[in-house]
Amino acid sequence: MRFDGLIKKLEGVEEASRKGRLVQDLFKTMTNQKEIWFEAYANIYSNKGAITLGVKDNTLDGFSLERVETIMEKLRNGKYKFTPVRWESA
Repeated sequence: MRFDGLIKKLEGVEEASRKGRLVQDLFKTMTNQKEIWFEAYANIYSNKGAITLGVKDNTLDGFSLERVETIMEKLRNGKYKFTPVRWESA
């Protein structure tokens, strides 16, 4: 999938989500297209909290191709474990 195709796919995901429709092939996209992870990173890296330590003491500044490949492999093998997030009530 070229980058243009990925953008079109993501726009379709957004539209389906807004309309309450099912999103198809998202898992396949997340486990086979590294570009989706870099696009996500590009959308959030400048956020104020991006360098705030997470519950595992990691930040977005540790983002790398190796990290993406590890996450994708764990997702494909069913071994990815989601971690809790810090929650601060207003």
